[in-house]
Amino acid sequence: MNDPSAAPHRAPRSVILRRVLTDYHVHLRQDGEDTPASRFFTAANAERYRETATERGITELGVAEHVHRFTAALDVWQHPWWRSWAVDDLDAYAGFVREETDLRLGIEADFVSGREDRMAGLLEQHEWDYVVGSVHFLGDFAVDNDDDTDIWLRESSPERIWKRYFETLAASARSGLYDIIAHPDLVKIWGGARPVPDTDPRRYYEPAIEAMLDEAGWEAPAIAGNSLGGFVALRLAERGRARSVVALAPAGGWADDDPAVAETLRYFRLMGRMVREAAPRADLIASTPEGRTAASAAYASTAEHLSADLVAHLIRGAAACDSEPLVAFAEREGWRLHPEKVTCPVRFVWGTDDKLLTLPGAAIRFRTEFPQAEWVEIDGGGHCPQLDHPVETAELIAGFSG
Repeated sequence: MNDPSAAPHRAPRSVILRRVLTDYHVHLRQDGEDTPASRFFTAANAERYRETATERGITELGVAEHVHRFTAALDVWQHPWWRSWAVDDLDAYAGFVREETDLRLGIEADFVSGREDRMAGLLEQHEWDYVVGSVHFLGDFAVDNDDDTDIWLRESSPERIWKRYFETLAASARSGLYDIIAHPDLVKIWGGARPVPDTDPRRYYEPAIEAMLDEAGWEAPAIAGNSLGGFVALRLAERGRARSVVALAPAGGWADDDPAVAETLRYFRLMGRMVREAAPRADLIASTPEGRTAASAAYASTAEHLSADLVAHLIRGAAACDSEPLVAFAEREGWRLHPEKVTCPVRFVWGTDDKLLTLPGAAIRFRTEFPQAEWVEIDGGGHCPQLDHPVETAELIAGFSG
């Protein structure tokens, strides 16, 4: 190519992994009933996690157990569900992590509206490396429990539940209690098993994201996103909330009359059915190199970097996502964007082997609407270059501020 800004790019393999590969949202035990601290809070179990992290290039690992598993949590909230789980000693947990492991010490502390001062008092009892915030309960009822605390048993309007959830999420971000907000879209954990709003989901997401930015003191951070996330990054830039954007194969770049739009949406409908059928066999599929290659072919040009656990997780995650409302919304509304309002520097990154949003058609509108943007093509990259070219992609993100 004559245009150097569009030339295939391969960043040097350097120390970038030490800057970007961390995992702080780790639990040393599952949420099942037979998971006592004595069995899971051991040096051997922590080392097992450390070894797996090292194999995957994660250099900094932190553990953040759920606060409701500790008796100290009952000083914050006496909810019956919390009382049924609160059996462990918080001091013992903190001492174990500090004295017997090399893990960062964190805790996942639920946001309980009206109990902020009490939660702050609990958190002040220890010197945490970080605190993870999460929203599980809306009042006395939970968005992710399949028991008598399930909010969906008492509220039939998904619009009201989503509105309340994201308002609570925004409040958690503004509380000042947390360093990290976990799973901000937990309300849709059930996929098709619970209804979703028949409205533009951005009306829920964007105010919550802006609340997180405000609390972090980031009026306009550098933002990166892939696929639909790339489009969301451009939307935040449109709202004046981005200093720069790196959009990895963002959705919405087709010409209005491109038949590939309908073909792509039909593909996602078909793929939704296929992954739901495959999900019960996810571990088996991901157990062989051939299975990992086949399962990831749509979004990665190679499965070389993908572990069996990751591929199985991606299969299950896709199966749990009810894509139909998103597809229907895309058919109805398209990808509305006001490029003239995007005044920050933008870098588009596309893999030359992208099989979902193929060049040049999937990017033609962006080429026209963002004439000043920088364009980089990763030679041999797939739709998710962060998976098949992780170091190069991380460098392209970390090295761009406009």
